[in-house]
Amino acid sequence: MESTIREINNVKVTKCRRTSNLEIETCQKINIKEMFKERRERERERRGKKGNSGREGRIQITKSQKGFLDHL
Repeated sequence: MESTIREINNVKVTKCRRTSNLEIETCQKINIKEMFKERRERERERRGKKGNSGREGRIQITKSQKGFLDHL
């Protein structure tokens, strides 16, 4: 099921059916802030961490760790 997404006055509206131009009654209105909050929570759960500033999913290895890994 394909749904189109629009922004109206900082409210995200997910349009369910393509009958009229705007079917706000049958559609789900989501505050953009709440939406981003939910997305952040989901990302956090997926990573299993409390919040990784910029580098998501990437593991940083220091030089000492690299030397140790090469030693193995």
